[in-house]
Amino acid sequence: MSKLELIGLTKTYGQKIVIEDLSLKVENGEFFVILGPSGEGKSTLLKIVAGIEKPTRGSVIIDGKDVTELPPDKRNIAMVFQSFALYPNMTVKQNIEFPLKMRHLSKQAIEAKVKEALRLFEIEDLASSSVTKISGGQKQRVALARATVRDPSLFLLDEPLSNLDARTRFAARGELKRIQQTLEQTFVYVTHDQKEAASLANRVGVLHKGKFEQVGTFDELAQTPITKWVGEFVGEFPMSFLPGSFVGLDNNVEIGFNPYWVTEGDPGIECLVESVEAIGNDLYLFCSVNKGDKVIIKARAKAQVGEKTSFRLDRYLVFKDGVLISKI
Repeated sequence: MSKLELIGLTKTYGQKIVIEDLSLKVENGEFFVILGPSGEGKSTLLKIVAGIEKPTRGSVIIDGKDVTELPPDKRNIAMVFQSFALYPNMTVKQNIEFPLKMRHLSKQAIEAKVKEALRLFEIEDLASSSVTKISGGQKQRVALARATVRDPSLFLLDEPLSNLDARTRFAARGELKRIQQTLEQTFVYVTHDQKEAASLANRVGVLHKGKFEQVGTFDELAQTPITKWVGEFVGEFPMSFLPGSFVGLDNNVEIGFNPYWVTEGDPGIECLVESVEAIGNDLYLFCSVNKGDKVIIKARAKAQVGEKTSFRLDRYLVFKDGVLISKI
């Protein structure tokens, strides 16, 4: 296991700032997820940790050692990409053993490591198969197995499940978490998928404009976002915001709330139902309030588009200038 520390990382391309003064500590054995929409610098950050790209400023520390100037092969890091990067002319077994042969390990050592990797990833029966003939989920296991046999101190995974279909992706998430816990290794995982972040991570860092907007458990991000941007981005539904006022402040503030923090019915805030969505046994109303403010509320009963309803807030957060200032 390894501990990762990033200190004041900045990455620029000409005048464009991709990563800006970013610092982070990832603990030994932690499954840390970097979450964010496209274009926020997630993959660039992972490549800096891997040594594929160099930061403009700042340091990468692994197990207390500054590796900022070291090339990737000197960092003892395994990286699994979205494309899996398998060798199409090789079998599953040959793909897994390839990095070991490059390190000139003995035949006996290679056989032992490959056998254990095949067992761990439950792909023994695919050992002699061509990687061009196996499924996407199986390719993902082979890529992870190949990374594992190198005994890396740190795993970096860049959207490794994004090319899988929804059903396979669901199963792969569970497998990936099991493997990480079995290996007891440190994983840093990049994704734009909130379901992946929620199911895999010990902690999540939400990356926005090259900085971590907030770091915490997924529940902390969803329940207590420290900025309006996190509230609108994290969660099954974006947090709703309404203008309001708060005692002790001169200026107006915004009231933020999740759909399930409300009770539908009078007396309350009146709104117009614009659309209705059923998810499982739950019903959600997409409504407009006042002069067009949009809100989402969890309904207690069926509703029709065009009807008026009302709701009251059981819990809410208060934001000023986009920043959380109070929890009610």
